[in-house]
Amino acid sequence: ILVHGDDYMSAGTLKDTHWLEKALSDRFKIKNQMMGHDQGCSTEGKISNRVIRATKNGYELEADPRHSELILETLGLQECKGVATAGIYEAVDDPEVPLTGDEVFTYRSLAALANDLLMDRPDIMLACKELCRRMSVPTQQSWRQLIRLAKYLKAHPRVVWHYPWQEQISELTMFS
Repeated sequence: ILVHGDDYMSAGTLKDTHWLEKALSDRFKIKNQMMGHDQGCSTEGKISNRVIRATKNGYELEADPRHSELILETLGLQECKGVATAGIYEAVDDPEVPLTGDEVFTYRSLAALANDLLMDRPDIMLACKELCRRMSVPTQQSWRQLIRLAKYLKAHPRVVWHYPWQEQISELTMFS
């Protein structure tokens, strides 16, 4: 059973998670969401807008799908054709032209949103690093890189992490 409360998440048997829920609710006002396959549990829920699913093979975690959608909507690229890679390398011969006005605000907002998405999407790690590196003085080139990331997210809107069930261990060996 996976339990998500206000600011905590725990996993354990149904008996143990009920004990924890009671111990916490005796002391604090809490809301819980229990996920799993036991009675009274849902098989899908959200934790910090991440979608968590209990499947017959284990748990699945999916990044907040709204982040990708917001990037595409803000840039007006909902109907664009997707691309295969998140980032591009551009050799720049001319001096870089800085963005101005609202473009600067939009660039920084979307780069920050992409950075939030990054925690669950290692496939966009390099592209996000490059976008965030340019936040202080975004340029036309960095804007093109943002467009490229958006088109990649159009082609690859979801990444689902699978955490399969594991056999219970009987011994833990540690070295230090």
